[in-house]
Amino acid sequence: MRLYLVRHGQTEWNALKRLQGQSDIALTDLGRKQAITAGQGVAAIDFDYCYCSPLQRAAQTAQLIWGSRAGNIVPDARLMEIAFGPDEGRVFDRSKALDPSDPISLFFNQPELYVPHEGAESIAQLTARAQSFLSDLCAQHGAQATAAQLSPRILVVAHGALIKGLTLALTGRPVERFWNNIPPINCAMVVADYDARAGWTIVDECVRLADGVIWHDDTGAQAPA
Repeated sequence: MRLYLVRHGQTEWNALKRLQGQSDIALTDLGRKQAITAGQGVAAIDFDYCYCSPLQRAAQTAQLIWGSRAGNIVPDARLMEIAFGPDEGRVFDRSKALDPSDPISLFFNQPELYVPHEGAESIAQLTARAQSFLSDLCAQHGAQATAAQLSPRILVVAHGALIKGLTLALTGRPVERFWNNIPPINCAMVVADYDARAGWTIVDECVRLADGVIWHDDTGAQAPA
């Protein structure tokens, strides 16, 4: 079984460096173009299933990537972005110096120390629902799966931190490696294979589809268009 995890395209709040969390923000014109380019990068892949976050930025991206393929795009609330609670809408530059008194600064710089404000979600809670989604995915589609088959092929369109939670769940990495030195990029893709006996393997952790990269499943490699 092969899993393709794609982050949504750019939104207005992305451009303004505002924390979105579960605020339902639509794509910008650039975000739609990124999603269209991402769709071109995976146009040759015969996806069997598609799941997405119900937030419109992910749902719109999923539809633009899925295109005219047969089958339904299935929304799943477990794929929503981490909830930032009262910090949603706040302008935050991830490159700013570490402020140990600011939970959001810790979230991006020392995630193992992140304690969310009341009404927000912890990384453990995020990872738990990511794991719940993965467990159901394996139960439904992966009972006989082998990595060599690359089948079924499943597209999942979601959010930056949520995808990091998914990769944390499927690799078993410690929370210190939540970001793994790979920042979330709009319409970037993580590719992972599942074998019912051996478990999950990351094939590529940052396929830059919005930059015109084309993914070739026959080789498991990527090449510029």
